[in-house]
Amino acid sequence: MQNLESLEKELTTCVRHYERRARQNYVVLYVLYIVSILASAAATILVAIGKSGPLLAIVTALPGIAILANNSLKLQARSLWHYEKTRRLTSLFRELRDERSSRDLISKKLDDLEEEMDKTWPGWGEVPTKPVGSGG
Repeated sequence: MQNLESLEKELTTCVRHYERRARQNYVVLYVLYIVSILASAAATILVAIGKSGPLLAIVTALPGIAILANNSLKLQARSLWHYEKTRRLTSLFRELRDERSSRDLISKKLDDLEEEMDKTWPGWGEVPTKPVGSGG
């Protein structure tokens, strides 16, 4: 019984962790979008009122930096990955709790899930390279 409870606790902890990570990625993604929009509007206003100099350069650069950060971090893909893992861990938890599946079976499924999900992790954005055989 103790082993069963420890597996339930492990699954519950994992579900909370991945759900939190999914939300964090979405929050950062939306913050970057908002920064891009506000910086673009601010740059337009600064130019319209005749401002120039370092402030304009910084404000003008912010949307590009935000887009680059989003593309590099793959925030939406990571968030979706975390939500998928949360959903699948929740399914294992319910199978353990409601269907009374054996601890060994759920433990094996958890191992398989970890291995499978690791293969689909979005990773980092890639730096563009010259296509092979481009002839130039």
